[in-house]
Amino acid sequence: MRAIRLMNRDDWQRYHQANRAPWVAHDSLLAEEAAMLAPCAALELACGEGSDALHLARQGFDVLATEWVPAALEITAQRAADEGLAIRTRLVDVTCMELRERFQFIYMGYIPLSPSCLEEALGRVKHHVDPGGTVLYLGLEETGPASEIVRCLEPLSVERCETMNRVISMPLEEDFEASCVLVRARRELN
Repeated sequence: MRAIRLMNRDDWQRYHQANRAPWVAHDSLLAEEAAMLAPCAALELACGEGSDALHLARQGFDVLATEWVPAALEITAQRAADEGLAIRTRLVDVTCMELRERFQFIYMGYIPLSPSCLEEALGRVKHHVDPGGTVLYLGLEETGPASEIVRCLEPLSVERCETMNRVISMPLEEDFEASCVLVRARRELN
């Protein structure tokens, strides 16, 4: 196992500016979870180069892909345009986001945040999911154990919560194995 590397916005900007195709494929667990949903308004937080947002759009979801790094958003927008996909992109910092929209599906995948920043982000996320909507969190266990993710998403109803070992792929780096957390939670209908 390797320790996560926390980087600031400038570090991520340089990373994404240096990054080129081939892009990392969409996440298979995201695909599995999204396949259980009818296409709907979806929000992806910290979309990186957009592989997961593109996958959702290909499945008919109306996607808003957010990222706090301009270079990553440019890559996502260009990839969507190249495929003829209508994905909206927006520069958003997940720790202080204030979106006007609400969504039926919100996805947070492998966002390297400190525990306090992750708690802040999850606290904001749950207010942007519609009644009956789903939040899907995938992340490295060292960023936040499953019990902490569940606590931060209260009062949403947890439908799936597990920790598993997975191989993680990243552009410009070697694949690595890590202990990962998956939490799927739903906002009850009022």
